[in-house]
Amino acid sequence: MAEALVQCQEAIKGTATHGGADLPPYAKNYGSAEDEFYFAWPRGSFEFTNGFGGKELMSASCTGILSTRTITHLTVNSRDIISIPH
Repeated sequence: MAEALVQCQEAIKGTATHGGADLPPYAKNYGSAEDEFYFAWPRGSFEFTNGFGGKELMSASCTGILSTRTITHLTVNSRDIISIPH
């Protein structure tokens, strides 16, 4: 489970366009199926630097398959980054 969380955190941080990105903090797994992970970060739980050098409050969610650590859906500030149909 911890590996999936770290994978999601790194994937989210990797979407920062201007560098200066916080790593999202620890999040509980809200996955409801046995082989599913679902992590969520509410708006303001981490920040990215914007194009003007200021801080932007961020939100994100990350779902996927635990056994393969495959991210199937990743959103950052309500924008789909990864979306793999089931």
